[in-house]
Amino acid sequence: STSLLPEGGRKMRCYGSLTAYSTGVVFALPTFSDTEEETQRQQQTQTWTWPAGYAAKTEFNIEHGKLINGRQEALVTLEQLRKYNYEYVHEKDHFIAGKVIPGGFSVVPYNEVYLRVGGPACIQVETTKDSSSEPESNTGQRKAPSFDKGCGIPIALFARTFSIQDLVALLRVRSRVVHILGEQHMHDIPLLVISNDHGVRVFTEALQQQFWKWVTHKVNPFQNPVLVTNLRFGDSKEAALVQKQQEMLNLNQRCREVLSSKEFCRVAGGFGVQDACVVAVLKAAKEFDSKSGLFQKSNRLQDVVMEGFISAIRSNDHHTARQLLILYAIVSSQDSKKEEDKKALSRMNSGASFFTDLSILKTEKPLRQSPTLPRPLDTKRVRNSTHSRDLLVVFGAAQTLASLKDGSAKRRAEDSHRAVQEWIEKGRKSMAFRVSSWQQQRGAQNNSLLAAESDSLFTAFISHKAIKNREKFAQKLRNAVQSYTDVSFLRDIHEILNSMKHPSLRLELLQYILGLDNRYSITNVRQSTQLAATCMSLLV
Repeated sequence: STSLLPEGGRKMRCYGSLTAYSTGVVFALPTFSDTEEETQRQQQTQTWTWPAGYAAKTEFNIEHGKLINGRQEALVTLEQLRKYNYEYVHEKDHFIAGKVIPGGFSVVPYNEVYLRVGGPACIQVETTKDSSSEPESNTGQRKAPSFDKGCGIPIALFARTFSIQDLVALLRVRSRVVHILGEQHMHDIPLLVISNDHGVRVFTEALQQQFWKWVTHKVNPFQNPVLVTNLRFGDSKEAALVQKQQEMLNLNQRCREVLSSKEFCRVAGGFGVQDACVVAVLKAAKEFDSKSGLFQKSNRLQDVVMEGFISAIRSNDHHTARQLLILYAIVSSQDSKKEEDKKALSRMNSGASFFTDLSILKTEKPLRQSPTLPRPLDTKRVRNSTHSRDLLVVFGAAQTLASLKDGSAKRRAEDSHRAVQEWIEKGRKSMAFRVSSWQQQRGAQNNSLLAAESDSLFTAFISHKAIKNREKFAQKLRNAVQSYTDVSFLRDIHEILNSMKHPSLRLELLQYILGLDNRYSITNVRQSTQLAATCMSLLV
């Protein structure tokens, strides 16, 4: 059902609560030469209308296409609805739910119009030529709405209040509608705010630009509250992921020119912006860095990405942080004058927020070339600013890439190999040393100084199992260092992670090698290496 609002959208509230139904769509009614023709077509097509205040409850009162329980007798015409709507705005007494209310209401309940939407009216007529008839038909025009074929696609979208949450929801709905119904039909669809107090207001493009400018400085960013509980790293519902991707905002070039690069990345990290828009801003930042002089070295590209990370922390959105990291890796590593970045973007059909490619971790996969890793991002501050496991995975991947880029991972792996060898030698000589080592690790686990997913087994330290596990670990670590390349090292680390069951010292050493802190469990470290592998797969 839909509602036919009074002139200007005043006096009448829309269906549903403001919290559950904060946005809506506007359809165009068919036009007729007179009201008699409209009423006739309405009756012929079973387009049902009920006055304000009447609860039709069509979901319970239609049987085999026929109205039951008095709903047929309560029907009125569209012309009658217009008459009532005029009285709501201009008269004192109101006709509501079949009764005249002396003095009327300050806010009138909604009426109901049960009609067909969609249909051929949403299809745009193409240019055609026919030599046997008229030379050319009308082009670029949609078929007219009708009661029998449908009123077509929405002609406008609206929010029900002027609140920040509802305006952001409106912009997200716009992106989703464009994605579903097509850019060619919906790219310039008007945005409105319709409230019973203020009537209809147009949310113009200029107002949208001012809105985002203000939001970046005054508002704490937020996700769509409907999706938050269904979006977890590696454990998200497919429907929620699809909606999340469809709702990514499209900030066009005119809007990007109004916002600074940092302001844009605050929107991208906090609310989510489409990949193409993010890439355009990151490229501009990279070009600015390349033009800076020798004595005025610029790090704008890293700075704007870190600004986006901070905003992602504030909205607790690991998807936008993931998107920023992947797109930063592409833009930072590729030559902007070449086409590699376009090829990389074309591979991500589902968008950077959800793209995963672990093929680089397969030893049998040959590489055409060694990937050029992006410039390191200093994520220590943002890692210390969040306790979200999902965000820690993203920042851990950034730190992993940085450790590979500057060579510190290899140096720390060599140090770790020596430390393990020293422990093995002492452990072989003394059971007391092994028991003491077990007690220290249990203490660290109990005091949350080590993010182990399970306690170290005492029997492994009493027997020689712990020694054997660490001997295998040391051997794999040695092989990783000896055959070091960025890709092979990441493969070896990932293989080590997959082979461990109850790591303690080994987990600490892997955290140290990759530059991570003690909050990273073995699952988090594995997820970080997999995300780093996804970034690297786009660079080969």
